[in-house]
Amino acid sequence: MRDRKGMAALAFLLARPGERVAAALVLATDRAEHETAARAEQYRVTVTKRIKAALTKIQEHHPSLGHHLTTCVKTGHICTYTPNPEQPVAWVLR
Repeated sequence: MRDRKGMAALAFLLARPGERVAAALVLATDRAEHETAARAEQYRVTVTKRIKAALTKIQEHHPSLGHHLTTCVKTGHICTYTPNPEQPVAWVLR
């Protein structure tokens, strides 16, 4: 799939299973720049939209992966990727 805004944010979360990550940090990673004066709500809305768009695209191409990620990725002021500990996943992220 083509690289999209949101894919980097999603990869950032997948590399940190179970870790609570502030939306501001996820967004800064996705944009590859740090904005110190942005509002937390703007970060939350932006990162949520980007990740949801990436998940929609993944769902179109790979429904079972899309289901897994939609179930395990939560967005908000704090974003997490929390997979089922009984079914570990090893990601290869580039």
